[in-house]
Amino acid sequence: MIISLIQISLLCFICYQDFRYRSVSALHFCFLIIISLIQGVINNHPGAFFLFLGINVTFLFFLISAVTIYFSLKNRKIINILDTYLGWGDVIFFISLCFMFSPVNFIIFFTTSLMISLVISGIIKLFRSKYQHIPLAGIMASLLIPVLTVSIIYKQACFSDVKIMSLITQIL
Repeated sequence: MIISLIQISLLCFICYQDFRYRSVSALHFCFLIIISLIQGVINNHPGAFFLFLGINVTFLFFLISAVTIYFSLKNRKIINILDTYLGWGDVIFFISLCFMFSPVNFIIFFTTSLMISLVISGIIKLFRSKYQHIPLAGIMASLLIPVLTVSIIYKQACFSDVKIMSLITQIL
């Protein structure tokens, strides 16, 4: 529980810095990864934790590669999305998310938070015409705070797919 509270406080710092300054200290991401690694190894079987981590990182790699290929084909030249569309802080935050979730929970949180971030950035752009940079890590961190809070309250780890898989099988 203490580790989760540390994660939440780090996420608050990430939110504040990203919304206020449009950049986040790399130390916050490093601490978040280290704390999440410790929590993952303590609360899970190390073999399962590292398997989940590998699956999440692979999913993230393929997603970033697909977006890079899409924009490269669209612009008819090789585009490095890390220089033009995404910041390095966002990618490092994505990597830190890989340490916090099982694969199913990671995919659900990641896609849902990206869709919500898209809506929020659209609303922000309506009110600020000169608004150029989307605080993606800050938005996603602000969405992760309630997820971690609920997981603390209900003692439901983000590394357990049991409830989500039973819900999915009931729907299908």
